[in-house]
Formats: sequence, structure tokens, C-alpha cells
Amino acid sequence: MYSLVFVGIGVTLVIIICLVRFFLLRKPLKYADPNLVQTDLSDSSVSPNGVPSDPLDDPAFHRFRMALAMPTVTPEDKARTNPWLKRFQEFLVEEYPAFGKVAQANVVDDFAIWFKWPGKNEEKKPVLFIAHYDVVPVNEKAWTHDPFEAVLEEGYLYARGALDTKFTLVALMEAVEALAARGFQPDRDVYLAFGGDEERNGTRGAQVLANHFAEEGIRFSWLLDEGSVVADGSLKAARKPLALVALEEKGYVNLVLTVKQAPGHSSRPPGVQAGAVLGKALSAIGKRPLRPRLLPVMKRFFQGIVPLVDRPTGFILANLWLFWPLLHRVLGRNATLAALFRTTMAITIVKGGNTENVLPDQVQAVINCRILPGEHAHDVLEQVKKRIGDKRVAVDYHPDFLVDDPVSLFPGNPEIRDVKDPRDFPGWVPVKGAIERHFPGCPVLPFLNTALTDSRHYRSITDAILRFAPMKLSPREIDRIHGDDERISLENYYTGIAFYISLLENISDS
Repeated sequence: MYSLVFVGIGVTLVIIICLVRFFLLRKPLKYADPNLVQTDLSDSSVSPNGVPSDPLDDPAFHRFRMALAMPTVTPEDKARTNPWLKRFQEFLVEEYPAFGKVAQANVVDDFAIWFKWPGKNEEKKPVLFIAHYDVVPVNEKAWTHDPFEAVLEEGYLYARGALDTKFTLVALMEAVEALAARGFQPDRDVYLAFGGDEERNGTRGAQVLANHFAEEGIRFSWLLDEGSVVADGSLKAARKPLALVALEEKGYVNLVLTVKQAPGHSSRPPGVQAGAVLGKALSAIGKRPLRPRLLPVMKRFFQGIVPLVDRPTGFILANLWLFWPLLHRVLGRNATLAALFRTTMAITIVKGGNTENVLPDQVQAVINCRILPGEHAHDVLEQVKKRIGDKRVAVDYHPDFLVDDPVSLFPGNPEIRDVKDPRDFPGWVPVKGAIERHFPGCPVLPFLNTALTDSRHYRSITDAILRFAPMKLSPREIDRIHGDDERISLENYYTGIAFYISLLENISDS
């Protein structure tokens, strides 16, 4: 009798707790900081409301086309360069004279260039803006337009690198040029650092730049790089576009699986072949993904969208402490969402012999792993070995790729796994304010970056990293990144310039 009473009380308490959390999180999100400095664009061709009336007469438009027209494809050979990388650096120096008068360009080599813009207060830690000017190769036959002609059609510029990420680089340069032209000086020192090999690991660009700053004893309060965007329609349950600011980044490692055997004629195959052993190992990996885990930053994200979804969904998201065991099974059916709470293991390369009648002496497979923050590359290596459970399969790091552990919320203090109030995160307030100014009505939410960025090379010299590109993209537009007919709308380009101007005007808030 008494046990039933206690059970009833317990269930009632759980229901009350769930309802209280739901109604607290259901409160409408607040937008637009009233203390935000309003962007003054009176001396610029940029309009805070969007595209100029005649972009063809606008120098900012033509400079962007110039940048996109340069085929700055990352050299595949680590010992070589691409002359267009140097030409791009010259473009930055030649085309932005007002900024050049207040910030000296420092060219390390074709893969690295940086600027220092002195601020009013030398006592404050500087901030850093980074981007890359190299792009991935193209299959020109699959493009509607020449990928390096920067064709304007129906409000879009078609070009390789339009989204990734000459947009952020040029929009930032347009912003600092406009501000410098009207005599603006930032609140603190501002650094701009651009690399030329992000698409090939960033070891000749971002890594060199980061090492230089470290040698000079320079440490940043925060840095901003590419990463997430204003996602329009990516989460169907939400009723608004979501401005996603990635505060953590997954790690990256390639594992190579090798099974050896004696080579010979295919007419005399052994009872157990290397290909079969490898196949069994790959099957074991596919059937047993690594365990799911809800990061605090993603918990904050889910809580943030409670006011934007229907009531039943909101009730579940408001009470992840209770529903997470069920929710992750449902979300896990969507590969994009599953990547947000699990270290992923993708079988990307399988190779063996090259002749149909000869047994290969070995067969190999490459497993590309994206590591969830809180885990490490060596953990993944050991988990893969454990799942395979066969000593005939050698598992090791791929010798041709970097091993990158995840980048946590606070790179200098990886043991801090949560930030309950994002306003305590360096850079959050000014970045959020600029987003609210130029993407009105879009909730600003913390997020996890599942791909690699150059920012990881700076983890040892900054207190915090934010990853956000100021553009609103639908899922179809996001798919154009690294794809055919990559393009960007003029609305996104000019909004991006205005975003960076607002951000630079308000960095005193960080």
C-alpha cells in the first residue's frame, strides 16, 4: 500500500518537474540588444537593408568578383604552391588602401598573410578574425557557368569559393575598409589572419600563423572563423531560421585497417582470404557505432528551440534528462543529427589488388572518424580495435593525415564542459548582437561544428573560438559547398559586410 503511494508521489513529482521546465523554457526568446551600436553605413555603398540599388556600379561588388575569379585551388603536392595564392595576397593589399593605412600587411609566404589593426585600449586582449582564400578543385563539365568567371545571374554569384570561404574573407575586408575610411578605430587590437591551404589541413597557412603569434607571445580573447550559418529550413520542426554559432568542434582522425596475406595465383585461393577478414571487420564497425552522448552545448541548443517547436516536441526537449534515452534513438535515424551526439566512423576507402587473377599481398580500408568533444583520437583507435576483435586486422593512424583531437569550449581549460550563460563566453555578446541586428527574429543558439576549420590550429593562443559565417542558407544551398554550381546571393554578401561592421563596432562588449 505504502509503496504504491510513494510511486504515485514520485510520478507526480516527475510530471510537475517536467511541466515546470517546459513552461520556463517555453518563454519567448528575446532578440535585439537595445544597447547595440547601430551600424553607420552613410559613407559606404553598403545598405543595412540588403543589396545596393545598382551593384554593378559598386566597388564592393567588383572586388568580390575579382576575388572569386582567382583560381586559388589548394596545391595537392605539399611541396608546391599556386601563383594565384600570391596574387590573391597582392589583391588584398592593393584593393583596400584605407585599411592599409591603419593596418600593415604582413606576408609570411604564399600561404599566410596577417594584419594588425591597433585599437584604443592596449590593456585589453586582442581579438582575431580568420578565413582562408584557397578553394577545392572543380569538375568544370558539371558546372552551368565557368567556376572562376563569377557570373551574376538572378541575384547570385556563381563561383568556386563563393560560400567556402572567400565570402567571409572579402566581406570582412570590405567592412574594415569602410570603417577605416571614416576614421573608426576599434576598441582593442584587431588581427586578421588568412591562410592558403585550409582545404589541405592548414599546416602551411593557419598553423604557421598560429605558431608565429605564439612565438610573439600574443594571446587572443576570442577568435571568429567560418563554421555554422543561419540555417533556414535545416530543422523542419523549428518555425524560424536558426542562427547557429558553433562553440565546439569535432576532432578528426583517419584510421587505416590492414590485413596481409601471401600473394599468389587466384586459381589457388587460401581457405580464409584477406578480403574476407577485412570485410568482417568493416561489418563489425558498421553494426556497432560508438555510444551516443549529449554534449552540454547541444543540450543548450535543444533547450533553445523549445519555444520554436510544437508543444509535444517542446515538452520532450525541455526534459532531456528524462527523454534522452528514447530521443537519441529517434534522432539517430537522421545522419546529420546523429553526427551531433556521436563520434562517427565512415568507411571511405577500400582497396586491395589491381589485377583480377592475382591475390593481393594486403588489403586496406580507411575509416574517417569525426571525434566528439570529450573523447580523444587514441580512445577511438582502441574502440575500433575492440569492435573488430581480430588480431589479423592491424589498426593504426593513417600516416598521411593529421590527428586532431576535438576543440572544447575553452581550449585553455578543456575540463570546463559547460557554460550555463552564453554571455559568459568570450565574444558571444558582440557576435550575438551583430546577428540580431542583421538577421532579425532569428534565434541565436550555441552549436557543435562537425567539420574541420582552420581555427583548431589557434587553440593554444585563444581563450575561446566562435565559428559562424553570416549568411542565411537553405539545405540545398548548403549542399553547394564543395559542390557543383557553388553560389552566393548578393543579399548574403552585403548582409555579411554589414554584419562585420556591426561586430567590429561592438567588440568592446566582449
